[in-house]
Amino acid sequence: MKKQRMKILCPINKLEEARPLIKAGADEFYCGLLLGQHRTSCTRTADPKLDSMTFDELKELIAIARGENKEVFLAFNRTIYSPEEWRELKKNVTKIKKLDLAGVIAANLDLLAEFKGSKFKLAASSFFEAKNHETVQALKEFGAQRIIFDRQIDLVDLGVVSIFPELEFEAFIMMGACRSLANYCQGI
Repeated sequence: MKKQRMKILCPINKLEEARPLIKAGADEFYCGLLLGQHRTSCTRTADPKLDSMTFDELKELIAIARGENKEVFLAFNRTIYSPEEWRELKKNVTKIKKLDLAGVIAANLDLLAEFKGSKFKLAASSFFEAKNHETVQALKEFGAQRIIFDRQIDLVDLGVVSIFPELEFEAFIMMGACRSLANYCQGI
């Protein structure tokens, strides 16, 4: 099995966070996108403008990251979208696919299917709670190339990694930016 270098993936909410995080060692970033009044990702605040980027901000983040050989993932880290949110998201898929993102993180099988076959690396969100090789296999069939383990999984539990050497795996080492407990978002 080929050994891979461990990467540090950081959440980012504001452009001014990018350079200090890069200086601190971040290799990759993930963020939500504000589509009208709707967010693509779970939230830590009641105000969507405080923790989701606009298209213009996302493009600027991508430019900053690419200039430093870093990558940006767009998080669709919600399991459920209202019909209105889903219409807004679907209306913007073509525009999203034109971005120079490294990939997308999806917590919803419809979204994995929506981006399957695109240029993006597809990451299955921790919300899928991949705890066994059957779940990992199913996510792989939906196009996932990276599996993000849920927060309570520790490195000792990650035996499934050796079964799928063609996939990337991600585990949390810090949880300070999310109030989620066992992946059940408080949605506030």
